[in-house]
Amino acid sequence: MSETDSHGLEVLTREECLHLLGSVSIARIGITSSALPVVLPVNVVLATLTPGRGPELVVRSVRGTKLTAAIVGAVVAIEADDIEPLSHSGWSVLVRGTS
Repeated sequence: MSETDSHGLEVLTREECLHLLGSVSIARIGITSSALPVVLPVNVVLATLTPGRGPELVVRSVRGTKLTAAIVGAVVAIEADDIEPLSHSGWSVLVRGTS
């Protein structure tokens, strides 16, 4: 039996979240730019870059963009989801951490 939150939504395990994150190529990144919150679509991939460290979420950005400048060493949030509108079902995974 799975755990649910106070709204009756199923709470996913870390392993389930990693599996779902590995299934998408586009997500949204939440950053601060010029002291304002910004949410942007980005290309992502889940990869193990450092042996023994576990998977990391890699965000693709072109050098010199505001995104690159804003996320270097910053606290960011990345959200990925998949929604089935007919059945009103889907999933959402939110990751917070430093870039």
